Amino acid sequence: MDFGLTALHYASWNGHVRCVEILCINDLGHDGAGLQRSCIDLRSIKGWTPLHLAASDGVNGVKCIDALLRVGADRSIRDVDGKTALEVAVDAGRDDCVRALNLEIGNTKVRLARVIRNFCLL
Repeated sequence: MDFGLTALHYASWNGHVRCVEILCINDLGHDGAGLQRSCIDLRSIKGWTPLHLAASDGVNGVKCIDALLRVGADRSIRDVDGKTALEVAVDAGRDDCVRALNLEIGNTKVRLARVIRNFCLL
């Protein structure tokens, strides 16, 4: 089954940092309509970009995130559930990836939401 994943998606998800770097240099891929364009921000069927996959449970997530951000990966892209790569990292408990996505971990709304997500506030 085709989930709309590119080689860059797989490399980011599996922590192949060198492959991510090479694929970012040679970044042309095909979108769902068959048009040739940069694959850095191409979305899977679930709306995940390579950045989402690196931030989720990927091996070497921080190194892959750094490589993707260096070439201009868009942090603001949301998946079909409305989540950015940062929110995916928070949900996965990946504080290392959260830091790599340039969020200070302190008493921010995202940090507090992660800490209290299993408690009823009412």
